[in-house]
Amino acid sequence: MRAVGEEPTRAELREIEAEMPLIEAGLAVVDAEIAIALADSHTDDLAWRRLRRAEARVTRRMQDFYAVSFGPLDGAA
Repeated sequence: MRAVGEEPTRAELREIEAEMPLIEAGLAVVDAEIAIALADSHTDDLAWRRLRRAEARVTRRMQDFYAVSFGPLDGAA
């Protein structure tokens, strides 16, 4: 456990940096969901497309993150 005020290690910072594209993609999904939730009852197709694109981006970033972190999936269980 880290002491209060103790800075993260370089390894921890590298891990955070490697995960940032996935975090940012997740935030884009939340932003799109908020826009839809705050819109009136006539949410346009553009808002829904924005959400679908953001969700697809999360999927791609997750694949990239896990491929780098754990190696490519070979289909073996």
